[in-house]
Amino acid sequence: MKWVEYVLCVIFIVVLLWGVSGMFSLSEKTGANSELYECGIESIQDEKAPFYLHFFLIGILFLLFDVELIVCIPMIWMNLLEKSWGMVWFFFFLILFFGLVLEVLMETVSWKE
Repeated sequence: MKWVEYVLCVIFIVVLLWGVSGMFSLSEKTGANSELYECGIESIQDEKAPFYLHFFLIGILFLLFDVELIVCIPMIWMNLLEKSWGMVWFFFFLILFFGLVLEVLMETVSWKE
């Protein structure tokens, strides 16, 4: 019965916070707020720059491999003398290497015009 009380309490807090935030919102959303420039200048054409998915994929790959190396290098030095961790690190970096090879074969890292 404890979990039912917990769920009801969480739902009550969420609804309460949602209501309070709605009461204290400063302005209503109008058409001018959703425009690109809120200074009153009417835009003639769409000024939003296109977003290329390739930049996002390269960024995600960089983040993945950068974070993995930053986390793993100190852990390797800590566990270097233990023989049981050698195979764990070998398979871990093997999986990372195969992931990179897969990205190269799928041409995610090759620049397309």
